[in-house]
Amino acid sequence: MKHIRHGKLIIGCLYATTLVLLLATNPTHLSLTALLIPLLSFFTAFYFTIRWMIMKFKNTNKNFSSKKVSILAALITGLPFLCVLLQSIGQFSVRDFITLVVLFSVLYFYLMRGQVFL
Repeated sequence: MKHIRHGKLIIGCLYATTLVLLLATNPTHLSLTALLIPLLSFFTAFYFTIRWMIMKFKNTNKNFSSKKVSILAALITGLPFLCVLLQSIGQFSVRDFITLVVLFSVLYFYLMRGQVFL
């Protein structure tokens, strides 16, 4: 039980760090390497949050292995991460969003089939 509380505390700290970094800086004026620090913090916190939510759902559906849970959490987290990254460098449009949705849908289809894993 303490392990879960520590995990939630770490996730909360990651969200707080990300929020402070994004509010204190202007992403359009940052270099790409400096921009990746809050985005990686956001990705990590969002990944563990999504993974935790899937694990809660997994208790009612036994078809998910831990490998599938990790892959699904990475796919769900990767889409908004790439959208935010592209938006922050000024290269995001509706066409990019549609392309990313199609790409992640195809990745989901092939990775969740059960035979193809990284």
